Amino acid sequence: MRLSLLLAGASASMTKVLVDDTTCLDGSKAGYYYAPGTSSHWVIAMQGGGACSDRNSCDQRSRTSLGSSKHWSRTKTGTGISSSDPGENPDFSTAHHVFVPYCTGDVHSGRVTTPTEKSWGYYFTGHTNFDTILSHINATVPAFATADRILLTGGSAGGIGTFRNCDYLAGRVTSEVSCAPIGGMFFPGLTEDQADPYLPPSDFPHYSKGQSGGPFHDASTDELWQAYMHPKCRAKLGPAAEWKCTSEAVEYPFIESPVMVIENMYDTFQLFEEMGLTKSEATTQAGKEYIAYYGRAMRNSTEQVIHHPFGKKGDAMFVPSCLDHTGGIGTTGSTKLGGKTSLEAIGDWFFKRGATPELVDTCTMEPPGLPCNPTCPGLVSSSHCEATLRDVCAHAGPEEACVQCAVAMRGELREAGCATEEVVEMCAER
Repeated sequence: MRLSLLLAGASASMTKVLVDDTTCLDGSKAGYYYAPGTSSHWVIAMQGGGACSDRNSCDQRSRTSLGSSKHWSRTKTGTGISSSDPGENPDFSTAHHVFVPYCTGDVHSGRVTTPTEKSWGYYFTGHTNFDTILSHINATVPAFATADRILLTGGSAGGIGTFRNCDYLAGRVTSEVSCAPIGGMFFPGLTEDQADPYLPPSDFPHYSKGQSGGPFHDASTDELWQAYMHPKCRAKLGPAAEWKCTSEAVEYPFIESPVMVIENMYDTFQLFEEMGLTKSEATTQAGKEYIAYYGRAMRNSTEQVIHHPFGKKGDAMFVPSCLDHTGGIGTTGSTKLGGKTSLEAIGDWFFKRGATPELVDTCTMEPPGLPCNPTCPGLVSSSHCEATLRDVCAHAGPEEACVQCAVAMRGELREAGCATEEVVEMCAER
């Protein structure tokens, strides 16, 4: 059995709570996991795990723990920022911990509470579930009403959900809310090849031909999910263009709560899964030029933290020059900037220890502008694969449910360097 599993008992178990009037994709109840704390701080973590926007991918997802609660385990062990072990999580171990499993395929943003033919009979209720979960916690856990501070966080789709729901959470509670999205900047903007700064980067097939364009340049996915968008962003862009507010580079400046943006500069899930770059093309000159182009867009977008369009102060950033998705920058990761991991940097920012962390890599990049942080995890390391499986299939309990989840998340697991045999072995050890 792997060492990480042997050590997992050091953190208290979180207990599953299924909530009435919530739904996963398949109509089963959604909910959350909870472990009480001893301080007045709360950490709410949103699970990641891709998304579905076509019938085939939603059909597959609905049969896994990312689309149904039928296979969720009764308890789960918190890791990283959700751990109650002070050795692993010195700053937040005494907090009340809430983990929101992801079973809606809509990056925690959907509001389709009545399935129709247009939604293929599925519920996309990520945002409405979150609203109902907050009401349930408030009604059943007295300590929530007296919470001093709340940290909302999550990785990948959970990072997008953190951006989307940050100010919404702040409007629901009297506590001070801070938000730390990890790998959630879907998508960067401010590219040099497009006149509209709100559009995501061109995809590789277009860019490699000297053209602009690509996916995510319309409202189709957000109309499918009836996605929740920041009200002030919608008001600013107007009805014809408000769909652009679902791009986090566009939405971020409108978030009024304190935010720490944690992002790898060269996001592999975006590059390889969303934008059409292949691993073989990545080693060509055209591929390297595209990777550098994408990194420039990410730097331009995250630099809004330092040079905020509306003059906001106090936000922070952790943006290493790494070719990865959430590997290394998750709160169990080892990538460092300024001698700090992301978990340590979040603690410094949240508890206001020293200057506001504005950590962005200044390492010397190989032309035409490629990743250079020496602490980045290797894309094919077994530890990276294990961490990714743990993140995206966190609540899939028995071996069969774990394998089903892994099949649905094969894109992210491939990018983590996972081999099929390795994933089967790790699922068997659950």
